[in-house]
Amino acid sequence: PYRIKTKTGTIKWIYDQTVVQQNEKGEVIEYLRYLFDITKDKETETMLEHKQLQLLEINQELENSLDTLKWTTERYEFEKTKYKSILDLASDGIFIMDKKGKLVDYSHRSMELLGYSEAEMTSLSVYDWDNSITPEAWEELVVLLSQAPIALQREHTRRDGSTYIAEITA
Repeated sequence: PYRIKTKTGTIKWIYDQTVVQQNEKGEVIEYLRYLFDITKDKETETMLEHKQLQLLEINQELENSLDTLKWTTERYEFEKTKYKSILDLASDGIFIMDKKGKLVDYSHRSMELLGYSEAEMTSLSVYDWDNSITPEAWEELVVLLSQAPIALQREHTRRDGSTYIAEITA
């Protein structure tokens, strides 16, 4: 294949095939020349090569992202294990709650203090063990916590109905 420039300045790709015809003695009697316009084929080939390069770049980005995700996942699992170990080994009751007062996580000691099973703990909120707190009081407490740490005493009710005074630092 080669390129030619037309009268109008357009570049065309040409495939040139020549067939030599010979007589019985092997003498050349005729040349048959066939010219094929393969411009569209070359454009398609060029576009496909460009797309292939783009796909290789995307593939490399995906591989890099997967490596980063793998590292992040490993780091997350490590930190999660460390976090759970700290909670499990804590000698105090640790309650981690969201802004609405729903229990998000807890130490084993807090489970022992309240007397609930692990299955029951996952559905508790502050209103289950602090009978005197209202949603409004909880919201005020959350606002205070966003400003500075606080220390207070609250009466907590266990699953069996007994109570204890909790010294809270939050």
